[in-house]
Amino acid sequence: MDLFKVAVIIVNYNGIEDTREAIESVLKQQVKTQIIVVDNASEGYEAEKLEKEYPKIKVIGSKNNLGFAGGNNLGIDYALEKGYEYILLLNNDTVIHKDMIRYLLSEAGENIVSVPAMYFFSDPGILWYGGGSINKWTGNVSHLVLTKKQKCSFATGCCMLIHKNILERVGKMDENYFMYCEDIDYSVRLNQAGIEIQYVPEAKLWHKVGKASGGNESAFSLYYVSRNRFACIKKFRGYFRGTAFPYALLTRIIRMFQLMQKGRKEWRAYYKAIADYYGNHLGKADEVI
Repeated sequence: MDLFKVAVIIVNYNGIEDTREAIESVLKQQVKTQIIVVDNASEGYEAEKLEKEYPKIKVIGSKNNLGFAGGNNLGIDYALEKGYEYILLLNNDTVIHKDMIRYLLSEAGENIVSVPAMYFFSDPGILWYGGGSINKWTGNVSHLVLTKKQKCSFATGCCMLIHKNILERVGKMDENYFMYCEDIDYSVRLNQAGIEIQYVPEAKLWHKVGKASGGNESAFSLYYVSRNRFACIKKFRGYFRGTAFPYALLTRIIRMFQLMQKGRKEWRAYYKAIADYYGNHLGKADEVI
């Protein structure tokens, strides 16, 4: 029997090539794991293809696109039901080092979520995430460049190792966001519960940043990041300072007008984000612009 029972949850949505690479890198781990792929109603029978290609992994096919949080929660439910002690949330557009999970396990625990160093896949020597922090005054999050093991306040949803007891105490991810900011929400809940987020630089992965959403400046990203940031700040009024919401709103209004002046249609994503927040329209949007 393995010392640790680790379930690795990977959410796939029309990204089978990246998901294959992620699976292959997990299969090379020195720690035995159960890979759980949640397919968010991809086109082209991707769930069936993965199930056929990797008979030892568990593929859960959703009839609807549940978003990042919903997909992960579906996998978490399965992992908890099967009694896995640790659950690793892992983006499908990542490739992990063969020792990553072993290093994360060495620092994780019932009161500690561990996170790795995350490098750009396109520029393997440059850190994308080296620990993270939440600014209570602005609502912004920052990716740091820490070189040593250190506690931090923000864990990106790209990769985090969570003990089952933490999930029982803090709960799963908030599905109201659909995409983006669910990791800010979860990090705040960890902070409030007194659970540490431990950055482990020896644990490494490489991330194909922004590939699934078309990049950080796509209308898709601008809409969900903005709308959900408003919702997250409102949800945790007692955590964020009174300046956070006005700052978030004002900066996005400024950016909206800047895009309008440049003749870029993405300004509509900011407008819709503000309108949908005030209209209390969360979850998946029918259209972004």
